[in-house]
Amino acid sequence: MLEEQGITSALLDLGGNIQAIGSRPGGGDWRLGIRNPFGDGQVGMLTVSDCAVVTSGSYERYFVGEDGREYCHIIDPATGYPVDNGLVSMTIVTEEGKVADALSTSMFVKGLEGAEEYWREHQDFEMIAITKEGDVYVTEGLLKADIAYCLTGRSFVAVAGVNSLNGLESALRCMAQNGTKLVVEAYDMDKSENEYVADAAEKVQQIAHTAGLQSTSLVWNTAYKGIDDWQLALRQEETKEKAA
Repeated sequence: MLEEQGITSALLDLGGNIQAIGSRPGGGDWRLGIRNPFGDGQVGMLTVSDCAVVTSGSYERYFVGEDGREYCHIIDPATGYPVDNGLVSMTIVTEEGKVADALSTSMFVKGLEGAEEYWREHQDFEMIAITKEGDVYVTEGLLKADIAYCLTGRSFVAVAGVNSLNGLESALRCMAQNGTKLVVEAYDMDKSENEYVADAAEKVQQIAHTAGLQSTSLVWNTAYKGIDDWQLALRQEETKEKAA
């Protein structure tokens, strides 16, 4: 609705459901803090554009039972009881707010292992899970661009889930205006067998062409899933050769 009215930059906060439209007015990504579920402050900072960020957790809305235990407001449909699986917070980053809202609750109910399994099968969103022990688990997509840059020295653009391509065309057009001529698609190597990843990789090249850029697809040894895994393996091999 806002975009239909010509608004290209906005940050909507709907009680824990954040929708970023475009980038900040002055340029650059929006910066969002991930709340510490155990007290004041934050556990980290996200930089995002053109996506939704939604968190579900047990640390704000709960009740204390007659047994003295705290029970969260999220109900496990399989048992009819409040969820108690070791998670305290689940943050989802994806393209649409309604999808992020549904995923944040369902992944919280699934628990850490179930959520990880679902993410590996679909990979069209990213997530940050925090356990009662204070451990923080982050899907690799949120970090992949930074890791790949550190390993290669080249610039990367990452998206929040393989199919979360909102805003990519405008980003690539901006890159083209600043002299970029070629985009290299470097999705994980499971694009050869995962239809979600394969479709997204093809869309990236189509978007690049629409933005006036040449594009190609990068492939590597399928023993290494991501470009970060592959580059790290190459570095380890180089280190071994130098030590030999």
